[in-house]
Amino acid sequence: MGYGTTLEVSIIGGGFARWSYRGPQVPRGVIAWAYVEGEDHPTPVKVRGTSSKPSEGRVLRMEPMPRETKLRLLKNMTRAFLWEHGYKNLRIVRTELNEQVGHVHFVYIADDRHQLDHLVRTLSKKLHLKVTFEQMGTRDHARWMGGIDVCGRELCCTLFMKEIPSVSLDMARKQFLFVAPDRLTGVCGRLMCCLRYELPVYEELHRRLPKIGAVYRDPEGVELRVVKVMHLQERVELVDPDGGAREMTLEELLQLEPVAAPAASSRREKKP
Repeated sequence: MGYGTTLEVSIIGGGFARWSYRGPQVPRGVIAWAYVEGEDHPTPVKVRGTSSKPSEGRVLRMEPMPRETKLRLLKNMTRAFLWEHGYKNLRIVRTELNEQVGHVHFVYIADDRHQLDHLVRTLSKKLHLKVTFEQMGTRDHARWMGGIDVCGRELCCTLFMKEIPSVSLDMARKQFLFVAPDRLTGVCGRLMCCLRYELPVYEELHRRLPKIGAVYRDPEGVELRVVKVMHLQERVELVDPDGGAREMTLEELLQLEPVAAPAASSRREKKP
């Protein structure tokens, strides 16, 4: 571009401008800083090309914008735009820019499902780029980011899990984890995935080990009641009628004679 060339640009944030420019040629579609005469701060612009129409000012120089700066600029402007439209709990976690086709793609996470299609046209005009949104679940985000969980090991979803399962508090109860839900959450803020894939182990132990309250009779004829079951150790704690406690392995327990629970009365006794 020679002296006196009119450069036509789209201002990132809204609007158009034509400025006279003398300097190296700037490819069309490039996002750059424009240092306009009389302005204290550079203006982010997307170059549209040259124009035969009169200029409205003069550009002192055009400065290439680093890619990370472009991504940060577009992300911050989009966050402000969404905030103004009431989406205050929506968090953009990834920004993908393709300048060659003029497309920016935002990946976000939020507690609720959102449809942002009605905002795309307005935002596209503001950024002068084709805008698309994609909502990502918090579990998928943690998997994509990776990291170390509260157990001190690499995230299971990143390390070996091919699919992210659904997890419920009922699975925790079956593993005798009667604690507040926030103590069972991983870095994603959701229930830990290990509650799901460790569940079959506990279900198998449930089938093999006795329930609390089960009664057994030892070789001396003393009846012992199960008061504690240690599933992972495959051990149980029992008490005799005098309150004495004993601890046994599952193999030792199977040597004892189980005592059947008394059958419940089929009808209630009548009051005199």
